[in-house]
Amino acid sequence: MLIEKKDIHNIKRDFNINGYIKRHEVDAVSVKLWTQEMKNNGENCIVFFFKEQGQSGNDYGLKDEGFVLIIMTDFQKEMITKYGKDKICIDGTHGLNSYDFNLYSVLVVDEHKNGIPVAFCFSNKSSEDVFRILFSCY
Repeated sequence: MLIEKKDIHNIKRDFNINGYIKRHEVDAVSVKLWTQEMKNNGENCIVFFFKEQGQSGNDYGLKDEGFVLIIMTDFQKEMITKYGKDKICIDGTHGLNSYDFNLYSVLVVDEHKNGIPVAFCFSNKSSEDVFRILFSCY
């Protein structure tokens, strides 16, 4: 399944993306503002979990300096429910940016053996606590 130009257009429309928008000069503040905007979407919120650096993470076993952002759309929730019983795959991309963050992509496999991404996790740590939160999505 290849993504077509109309798919990009639909994503931009659905998430009200009108080009590059820098919300703040400080990246951490920009991400926090973006997550707040997404949470204001109510039931259409794509932010499953967000913990900024400097925020207490004791409730989740995370250290204060930990950063975790997990994104999952409603469609992705449907796909994990439908196909996640058989197998779940996870791929890690390390050193994603100048902050040395990691990206974990979670995928399921449909009946045609196609991989479907069902969640994305950005984190500055690779720990059991991060994966516990990530896998609580399902």
